[in-house]
Amino acid sequence: MALSAHLTLKNSLKLSPNIEQSVTLLKSNEIEIELLIYDFLSKNPYLHLDDSEKINLNYSARSIENNEENISEKSIYGLSLKDYLLNNLFDLGLDYEDELLARLIIDYIDDNGYLTKDYEFFITELALDTIQANKKIESIILKLNNISSPGIGARNLQECLKLQLDQFIQNQIVLHSKKIIENHLVELANKNFKKIAKDFKCSVNHILECNEFIVSLNPKPGLAYLSSDTSQFITPDIIIKNNGN
Repeated sequence: MALSAHLTLKNSLKLSPNIEQSVTLLKSNEIEIELLIYDFLSKNPYLHLDDSEKINLNYSARSIENNEENISEKSIYGLSLKDYLLNNLFDLGLDYEDELLARLIIDYIDDNGYLTKDYEFFITELALDTIQANKKIESIILKLNNISSPGIGARNLQECLKLQLDQFIQNQIVLHSKKIIENHLVELANKNFKKIAKDFKCSVNHILECNEFIVSLNPKPGLAYLSSDTSQFITPDIIIKNNGN
């Protein structure tokens, strides 16, 4: 058998790392983008976010259509998230001390639905008993979730997603999704499903099901309460009507 050399022309396209990264971002949904940012921050100590741009890192099995219907429903009333929570606070039947805490918590929930202060802030402001304070704050946040959208009052994306997962029947998909959110955010951001499956001692297909479930959640539940325009509505303390007399 004789050996011979052949010259072959072949077209190929090679993307630079920056272009590959851009393509990945374009294909990602909102949760996946936030997870990627989390991954960048965890790998590079020189990267940080300003408080004004703080990403909400570390309810909703609704479909996209249902989320859009929910946004339309809430927008009809022209209420911001804070006004909506305050208007429905009475339904919780809180005592005086718990209502003070609830109102303070609501004051520090941003438009995305995230708590902008650590628990220590509320403990200091209201001179709460430090032993029971964390449980009390968590209890109030859970109650606020019951009168609004699950995920409201979370301090970061991890908490937000876990609050939403608590609303579902705790089957294997839900339980494993919680563990992935708690311990495997970096792998999830990089779509390293094989690594997660190895740690869980389960199939990659099962992890893919968990991932599909996680990315269907709402990373910013508070946005459902914003009006479709930028108008600000004022909620009056009292309304006086002229009955003609």
